[in-house]
Amino acid sequence: MTGGFGSHRIRGYIEKNFGLYLLPKLITDSYPAVKSLMLNNLLGNQAATQRTNKSSTSIFMEKDMNSVFRQIDTEAGRDIAEKLGIEFDEGESPNKKLNMINKDSLVIRRSLTLEELKRLIGRVSRLEKARDNFALNYLVPASKKRLKNSELIDDLVNALREGKTGHFLLTGENYTAYYSEADNYILKDEAGKELLNKTEPIAFNDIIGLIPESERSNTSLQIMLKTWTIAAFGDDGSIVLQETKVIDAIQGFVEHGEIKMPCILFNGLWYVIDDKYADSLTKDYKKVFDSSEPVAKALTEEFELLNDKASNENSFNDELRKNKRVLVAHTALVNYIEIADAIFWDDDSVYLMHNKNEFNGQGARDVVNQVLTSSEYLHQALSSSDAQGFLERYYDAIKSRYEGKAVPFNKEEFISQMRSGKKFTYVIGYMDGPKRNSRSTYAKYLTVDAARKLEAKGDKCMIMGLK
Repeated sequence: MTGGFGSHRIRGYIEKNFGLYLLPKLITDSYPAVKSLMLNNLLGNQAATQRTNKSSTSIFMEKDMNSVFRQIDTEAGRDIAEKLGIEFDEGESPNKKLNMINKDSLVIRRSLTLEELKRLIGRVSRLEKARDNFALNYLVPASKKRLKNSELIDDLVNALREGKTGHFLLTGENYTAYYSEADNYILKDEAGKELLNKTEPIAFNDIIGLIPESERSNTSLQIMLKTWTIAAFGDDGSIVLQETKVIDAIQGFVEHGEIKMPCILFNGLWYVIDDKYADSLTKDYKKVFDSSEPVAKALTEEFELLNDKASNENSFNDELRKNKRVLVAHTALVNYIEIADAIFWDDDSVYLMHNKNEFNGQGARDVVNQVLTSSEYLHQALSSSDAQGFLERYYDAIKSRYEGKAVPFNKEEFISQMRSGKKFTYVIGYMDGPKRNSRSTYAKYLTVDAARKLEAKGDKCMIMGLK
């Protein structure tokens, strides 16, 4: 219990997030105790957020998988105080609350006698061994696990030198806005010289391709990541993506150390899956897998979706064109966005299928970004005054991919189904996987994240194997 210079002397021995780790042992995620909080935002324009609530809310209401709690101020009732061995005096109001600050430390705003402090320490010691009621953060800053930023940058550079460019995706601050709202994309080097000026989105492979393989040294790649900038603008001069360093505009992952710990890069900041909540993540992933399995089985039987002949996602989609109950939309883009690889429907849902080769970090990252972008763009388009025009243009793009061959459904049928009010179900298919006991922590995280985000929009999400 020290601050100032003393905190620097002990920081190598303290447990990071100790106060935050205690919270899921004290309360449930529905317990109304949150008064204020500070969090890091993995995506979006604001790197960090701090807010205070007029009335106490629950962790469930505040939680977002793209945010990482740094500090939570709670206002708990007597039931929580009792768990900590704290007793209220008879003269205190029955409505008296226990105010706590949960961060690296646990701060309790209350005067305690020495005996009360001893009892509190004993209770906290026992609480540490208790089971968590929920997972607070799946991700924590890599620095909390004593991983140095310089080491992870080295891992990133090594991955690029080894040709693992597919591990990274240029997303900007908002993936959907970057791909659909800009008309001009500009990449500049460290001196401000334009390297690319395009009317279609600049991808990460476009950037890395400017450096010949023979010249991809540690230095040249570090310069590219840390000093080159990318920006995106609308035709009217509006800023869609302000001038941003490349490393702050990409999303991806590296595997660190001998144990190949997945370290995730979000807009310039590194995060890792918190091993304290790895079991909770696996449990949540298995819920998605188990709920998907019977639906996938029914759909594959009704729509004949499986194909053992296809060797990859492209050949699978090509083979799917022979299916007269499925509309194949693969490579049919609207504003550079792929709404689906395949579309089909029944009495209850319109199914939007997105396919990838393998259920791993790279495959899940790519397909989840596609799915979430599709959902956001589709809802915006269908609620706009141009909904009919959007669907007509999209159908025409799909029809052109059939290259004169018969299309299973006409334009009127397609538009009628897309505007029927049926729930959209996103089907995420993998040629290899997914498996219930998958060991890809990053892929599991992305799957759970996608399911929660789609549910929040009123859509459904399911995963399935395609063989």
